Amino acid sequence: MKKLTQIPMKRILVTFTLIFASLSIFAGTLVYTPSLVAPENGAEYVMADVTLNWRAVAGSTDIHYEYQISTDEAFTNPIIAFTELSAAKAPYLNFGVTYFWKVRAIDGDDISDWSEIWNFTVIDHYNLNKPNDGVTGQVPNITLKWEGEESDFTLSGVDFFEIVLDTAETFMSAAPYHIVYMEEAAPLYDDKKEKAAIDAKSLLFGEKFFWKVRGIHANDTSEWSDVRNLTVIGEATLKKPTDGSETDPLVDFQCRSIPGVINYLFQVSDDENYTNAISISTTEVDLESDTLEFGTTYYWRVALEHDLDISDWTPSFTFDVKASPALYTPSDGETNLTPRPTLRWEKMSGPTTFNIQYAFNESFDNAIMLTLANTNSTSTESYTFPNAIDSAAVVYWRVRANINAVSSDWSDARSFTIAGTGINDVESFASVEVYPNPNNGSFSISFANAESANVNVQIIDIIGQVVYNENVNVGNGINSKMINANLPEGVYILKLQQEEKIYTDKITIRK
Repeated sequence: MKKLTQIPMKRILVTFTLIFASLSIFAGTLVYTPSLVAPENGAEYVMADVTLNWRAVAGSTDIHYEYQISTDEAFTNPIIAFTELSAAKAPYLNFGVTYFWKVRAIDGDDISDWSEIWNFTVIDHYNLNKPNDGVTGQVPNITLKWEGEESDFTLSGVDFFEIVLDTAETFMSAAPYHIVYMEEAAPLYDDKKEKAAIDAKSLLFGEKFFWKVRGIHANDTSEWSDVRNLTVIGEATLKKPTDGSETDPLVDFQCRSIPGVINYLFQVSDDENYTNAISISTTEVDLESDTLEFGTTYYWRVALEHDLDISDWTPSFTFDVKASPALYTPSDGETNLTPRPTLRWEKMSGPTTFNIQYAFNESFDNAIMLTLANTNSTSTESYTFPNAIDSAAVVYWRVRANINAVSSDWSDARSFTIAGTGINDVESFASVEVYPNPNNGSFSISFANAESANVNVQIIDIIGQVVYNENVNVGNGINSKMINANLPEGVYILKLQQEEKIYTDKITIRK
């Protein structure tokens, strides 16, 4: 049998002490102390529901964290909470207060040391963003925007925003000069939550408004933002017809569209005092008038209206309705036109028909008048002569417009000349004389140095009908021909034709 060896008591105690110490050291490394991440130490202007972040600590599946938030570094009366995550959103904290916070990890019965203590300060007010301070000409429905201390701060931690506008900087006016919006915060944030915005509505025309914002949650209310001001547009902006312009009888009135305006009030009058003015209220910025009177000067203006206010009238614009159509082509005195020319004049809105009058004398005696419907389809109206006009004929023409039974003035008259075919350049017709002219229907045609030829003599009335036709031989001693035409008074065209050569002249018959 082996003999037991006695171990000294002192040595046993030393051994137990070392084992206990090593176990204690091992146990202390099981739960590490979390390190804080955000908000960074000393951060300012954080949101009232700030998210606290720290680095996760390795451990068992039961590991969780205790965090404390306090208004003093000694954590005299802290907010205490637990979470299984390495981040936690703080309950709504008071605006403008500096808070201290710390975290420790818990894994079963093991508890880490507290982290270091960091602090942050909650935002105390919001900054106005848009519109800029002092802007003018703003629409009555305007978007107001505000943000945190920096434009990239995410907004949160607010139940409501209170937005106040007032025409007095003291914010002591009565409605509608004092407007308050109490809006739930969440729907007001933009996609990135960097700004909040509302549409202020029906601000009074021409008034300067001061505005400010503050945030509210269940536990506290922030300070007011700084104060800005804006001035609402005082009147409409007229677009057309422009001041001093000339228009067709059917006028398209336009003013600038303004968000927040419900009705546009148009007034049109033929006197500057708007006696018996035409007044029309419309939700549109375009208004087509009834047909107005030719050659008349009109005055027009607009006022704006919404639920709470009507603006001042704009200063008046004037315009003149055209007194007559404007001729386009052919230009006055144009020559060498085709025998079937086309007359063109500028399109007019409003007239139902046009009258064209043409004649072979500038006094328009025995003139022909045609009536054409207003096509309203192109930039010009036109008429093409269906029958050829004789060579070298001079034609006078003019146009007027009609609105039912009311006619405009005649346009300025113009003339044009049909191209000649050159008979005057032929030696045998080098000199033709018609006498007397004017005459009573009997006259002579003299051919100087005429060669022997057969000449067709025609007399044509102003609508192109041949009213006299005779073939005569000239030359071989026959140098003149007496014509006896029993025709009514008027202006006619005398046409002499030898094969392809033509001579024309205007004759006047008077009884």
